[in-house]
Amino acid sequence: MANLMKNLTELDKFETLHEETVKCQANGDKELTAMVIFEYGNDTVRERKKVVIHTTTWEGGQVSLDEGEKINSDDLHCTFIPKFQNYKCTEEGFLVITDTSPKVGRYTATIIPIN
Repeated sequence: MANLMKNLTELDKFETLHEETVKCQANGDKELTAMVIFEYGNDTVRERKKVVIHTTTWEGGQVSLDEGEKINSDDLHCTFIPKFQNYKCTEEGFLVITDTSPKVGRYTATIIPIN
C-alpha cells in the first residue's frame, strides 16, 4: 500500500507541474503528448506518444501509452500500474517509471511532456 500511495503522490506532482499541457478527457482521465524514452538491457527506444493518466474507477493512477512503431505492447510495456511499478517525478518535471519484468528485464520508461 505504501508503494501505491507514493506512486500516486509522484503522479500528482507530475500532473500539477504540467497542468497547462495535460488535457482532461470526457471521462475525467488526463491526456498529454510526450517523448517517451524506454531503456532496457542495452537498448534505448525513443518515440513521441499520446499518454493517458487514468484518474477514474479502479484504474486510478494507471499510465497508458498509445501503441506505436517502436514502443508497443508486443515488444515493450505500454501500461503501468502504480501498485506494481515505481513512479518518480524528477526535478526536471519528467515522470520516470521503473520495474523489472520477464518480458524485458529491468527497464526505465521516462515520460517528457511536449508543450
